[in-house]
Amino acid sequence: MSQTLPHDSTYNGWFPTYPEVYAEFLRKHVGSYGLPNLPAPSLPTPDLDKAVSGLIQAMKDNKDMKVLADLMFKQVNKDPKWARDDANYHVQDLDHLKWALSSVVQGPPQVYVVERDGREIGEPIGIPIYLVLDALINTVAAFDLFRMEEFNRPMKKLLDAWGKYLQDESPDAGSNATLNASRTGWLGPFGLPALEEGLKPYNFEQTYGVKPEDAIEKFKSWDQFFTRPIADLQKMRPIEPTSYVAIHNACESTTLRTVHDVKLDDTFWLKSQDYSLYDMLGGVSEKSLAPKWAKDLLGGSVYQAFLSPEDYHHWHCPVDGTILDTTVLAGTYYSALPDDGVLVDDPKRQLKKGDPHGALMRSQPWLSLAAARGIVIIKPEEESIDLVAFIAIGMVEVSSIDLKASQGDKLKAGAEMGVFHFGGSSHVVIVKPKDGYEVSYLDKNGDPLRTNVHRWVNSIVGRVTKKA
Repeated sequence: MSQTLPHDSTYNGWFPTYPEVYAEFLRKHVGSYGLPNLPAPSLPTPDLDKAVSGLIQAMKDNKDMKVLADLMFKQVNKDPKWARDDANYHVQDLDHLKWALSSVVQGPPQVYVVERDGREIGEPIGIPIYLVLDALINTVAAFDLFRMEEFNRPMKKLLDAWGKYLQDESPDAGSNATLNASRTGWLGPFGLPALEEGLKPYNFEQTYGVKPEDAIEKFKSWDQFFTRPIADLQKMRPIEPTSYVAIHNACESTTLRTVHDVKLDDTFWLKSQDYSLYDMLGGVSEKSLAPKWAKDLLGGSVYQAFLSPEDYHHWHCPVDGTILDTTVLAGTYYSALPDDGVLVDDPKRQLKKGDPHGALMRSQPWLSLAAARGIVIIKPEEESIDLVAFIAIGMVEVSSIDLKASQGDKLKAGAEMGVFHFGGSSHVVIVKPKDGYEVSYLDKNGDPLRTNVHRWVNSIVGRVTKKA
């Protein structure tokens, strides 16, 4: 099933719908720095405190990183393209960044509420570290800095420490403290509608088998809530029988793009961000699958879609088949291609053409070769398909790719292969048909797929047929 959601855009769930909510988030976590009599943020665990300090200290101690960091702050605070922003809500230096990062990881993600025109508006923010870094990401200096191994090593320690806290089930930890029905709770008047937007015509209880008022008892940690299973997957997200060879949606997600005849080695430096099989499968990295499988996928078709923090985050097999190979690759966490901003007006996010926010979301095809990712190679049972590759792309806070499928597993379409933890993410499915066959990206009604449309896991996103 596909849905045209009220907030449909390239930024579904990643960028606040209301500018006032985004401003409130930045006021609380960035603009509060340096205010008199305001104590420094208190972190929930010593490991998290150490990790935040370690990241900042690593940038101060490394000459190259320090130069790039200083230039990054200068670029975002001096570049005219950021002039429309309130400068008080821009991170100014490394000490300011330490404050902002500490502030957002003090507790689990929450809902932010403000007043507009005499009434309250609010929405959940599930990827707070990303929103702190969003402005910095779209600079040339950050592109270099955030790709450095010396940066990503301590950043991974920070994400691991925060992830450990979000998995803590002890009552004293409070990692599930925002799973309530209050104004700032995920099951409250602003959080629950956001969670249910992608579930209609069903609701949260029908989909996940948990009453909203019971969530804080059912989910002992934030991560349990984030990775919540669908109560009856076969009923709520069935694999529908077809008279043709179908490709099923591997994740509950919003369609980003489709591409045919993917190349073995291509460039991402052009605005088109063409896919490069060799790099997507790991290039020359130690755990790369490129030498073994890239040529076998040459000329295949690519489907890419992204998950919002509110989505169901398990991934499922798109076809019947046998797992031939798997790997998990390290990568960047917050690097993106700097650009000139939003290409066209996005009224649902109130982003005007040229607005520089959201560069990371516009870089998703490039992240298929740069970000941390898990790869599953599948030999389909259908004779019309040579090979299928699934790539789980961990974006920003998603530092944990939990791969459950193993080499030799025989899976039916819809069987679980793994799960994302902690934030937002993207995924790619590459289908290489046999000679004489082709992939068409059509829904179950035979209509061409539209981008920026939310689709349920296991829904039909394509079919393989004989060439005319």
